[in-house]
Amino acid sequence: MKKLSLNLQTITTFLKNDFQRLASFSILFSLVKLSSFIAALWLSNLVSITNFGLFEYALSFGIIAAVPLNVGLQGAYPFFNIRAKEAGFKSLFYFHVLWVIALVVIVLIVDLVFFQQLATKIHLAVLIACIIAMQNLYSTILKSHEILLPAILLDGGLFIAINCFNACLYFGVNEFSIDTFQGLLLVYVIFLYGIYVHRFWSLKKDFSLNNYRKALHFGTYLVCSAFLIIFLTGGARILIEYYLGFEQVAYYGFYFRFAMLTVMIHQIINIVFFKKMYQADPQVLDRYFSFFVMIILGLSVFLWWLIPVLFSSTFNLLATTIENYKGLYYILSFQVVFWIVLALNENIIYREELSAQMNKGFALLLSLMLVSIYACYIQECLDVFTLTMINMIAIFFACEWQFFIMKRYKAISFFKTRLLNLFALTLFFSTYFFI
Repeated sequence: MKKLSLNLQTITTFLKNDFQRLASFSILFSLVKLSSFIAALWLSNLVSITNFGLFEYALSFGIIAAVPLNVGLQGAYPFFNIRAKEAGFKSLFYFHVLWVIALVVIVLIVDLVFFQQLATKIHLAVLIACIIAMQNLYSTILKSHEILLPAILLDGGLFIAINCFNACLYFGVNEFSIDTFQGLLLVYVIFLYGIYVHRFWSLKKDFSLNNYRKALHFGTYLVCSAFLIIFLTGGARILIEYYLGFEQVAYYGFYFRFAMLTVMIHQIINIVFFKKMYQADPQVLDRYFSFFVMIILGLSVFLWWLIPVLFSSTFNLLATTIENYKGLYYILSFQVVFWIVLALNENIIYREELSAQMNKGFALLLSLMLVSIYACYIQECLDVFTLTMINMIAIFFACEWQFFIMKRYKAISFFKTRLLNLFALTLFFSTYFFI
């Protein structure tokens, strides 16, 4: 493993060496992320609250469904091609997408034409899942080789397409229609599929069926980890729809978008330092992680106060609901802090091959979360605030489990990052009931 000096001068030099790369794509990154931020919020101004809730539900479902479509290959690519540096582990990733996405889309089309058995929300969610699966895998490949600009565009591709749809609604080109929206998503699926066809064709001599099986085997633990993590962090909208309906999904999704502004910082870290996370000394990473988490925590609380001041006149839903839902926004502002800690740790968990150990704890946490939500439901005390708080606490304990297994199995201590994680939870409970 590459060792790095632990002094402050080294950290400063490390950042300076990457500053040029940060500056070179900062404008594009800002534009793409602005598009991602605006897409759902703009849509909330253009459609009914029920249709907005449907979109948020489908997006959440799609993000989760994308995990089994990729079967953990996102983690397998950097492992085999960066850490292990094995030959013959490139084309198989494109091959996997070609047959899986083709099969899924054919099933959707057959159902739509002949059977009409699947609900509209499932059709929409599956199309989004196909898009996210293809975007995420190819983005990971590009990040692994530090090809940053195309990776940025891919990460925001879905929301760029949604903003095109929003523009058509805004300028009166067409009225809102689920069928039209699904058609747009299908066109984007075909576009991404064409990229995979081209890449596989150019690398086809590299393909090995044995290596494909090996990558799938490696991805088994990763797909379980990814599913558990994504359900813990992004499954709330599915649970809210099940227990409380699309309208509450809309409120949750709307304020979740504002809370997610701070995640942009994490995405910068992940894009620029993705390769280094597979190489750097854990003590250096602890300094980096704790520094960024401190910034994110402060920024989350500041934006919770600032956003309603700046945007109440821009977004109708914000102006009409902030008084009743500022508590929800506050919970989500802290939840994203724990989510980012979870995501930072996740890269190290995969690097150290601790996925199996992580899965055990996450499965238990997810079960406890679902039981707690159901218990509140049968006691008739479940609302969107309670459900979101239970979800936030589950994510916090998921971070604690990660810290525990890294310390126990690999003697990796992220002391500073863990201390900030505990401080964030303490700060939340000492302030929430006074806002």
